[in-house]
Amino acid sequence: NDAICEGTATFDFSTRTTPASFANGTVLWSHTGFGSLSSNTALNPVYTVHPSDVNTIITFTLTVTSGSVKCSPVHSQFTLQVNRAALVSVPPDAIVCEPQRIFLSGSIGGSATGGAWSLITGGGTLSVSSITGLSVTAVYDTIRADVNNTLVFRLTTNDPDGTGPCPSVFTNYSVTINESAKVNAGTDFSICEYGDIDLHGSFSGAATSVTWSGGVPAQY
Repeated sequence: NDAICEGTATFDFSTRTTPASFANGTVLWSHTGFGSLSSNTALNPVYTVHPSDVNTIITFTLTVTSGSVKCSPVHSQFTLQVNRAALVSVPPDAIVCEPQRIFLSGSIGGSATGGAWSLITGGGTLSVSSITGLSVTAVYDTIRADVNNTLVFRLTTNDPDGTGPCPSVFTNYSVTINESAKVNAGTDFSICEYGDIDLHGSFSGAATSVTWSGGVPAQY
């Protein structure tokens, strides 16, 4: 018996560990699937998988009919299991402005029953993933070195059928962290009436210029 994963377009009988064989007669294949055989009289035909075959077990029956009317037809069977594939999805890549935390959320589907976020590039700390239904979430705490860089996170499903044909799957999610503008107007101060006001501020980060505004007297 054999197994394939959802998304496999065809199954070639000649690739089986033990291909079919016969002697003294003619062959005829029949099956319980929704797909079709390239030939039902070839010894090792190719089966085209139908979407409705997913998550089912197809039984193929080989009937060999002898040329002698004294001999009854003989039958042999094998099964082909079409396993559902695991699915995973994440939001579109994002650009953010120097956050302290990044909240990750993706989803799993198909035959996947679990998933986890991992950090591919980035210097901060990623929390343990949490699963609620089909939603997988985690929180990433940024560090200063993440600014002006692109972080890459990966959401990976569990292996849905163990040693079967369907593997775990993953997809990446990128977050670019832009540096914020920073400005400092200095400390508050007092002057005597009619004195000059000298303003001394500073800026940094992504800012390239600043403008003073205001000058309205505070009301007491």
